[in-house]
Amino acid sequence: MRCLKRYVAREIYSQIFSPIAAPDITDLRPLRRQLGVTLQQAGEQLNQWPSNLSRIERGMARNDHVAQTYRQWLTQQHLSTTGDNPQPWTAQSHLQRSGCRQKPPSPWTKLV
Repeated sequence: MRCLKRYVAREIYSQIFSPIAAPDITDLRPLRRQLGVTLQQAGEQLNQWPSNLSRIERGMARNDHVAQTYRQWLTQQHLSTTGDNPQPWTAQSHLQRSGCRQKPPSPWTKLV
């Protein structure tokens, strides 16, 4: 039990004094939907359960290795469908290319 407490204390200490930033995962779901790929298809290609990929897309679970592999696979699918080599896909660039504007912030959020 003592060893477990020490291990937990070391992990907490290392996260407090040298935190590791979480990767940005906001581009995964929009890119998958743009490509018309279902979670089931993506899960089969990556040997992952679709529920795990969904939880990663929603930010409910963190698995940096799977998220990176997922992003690379989606990017390869995107490149194979377009046939060119565009700039890396981001949610912001997608909004700009599609002509969509971001929703302005609500005035009610400033009251809090």
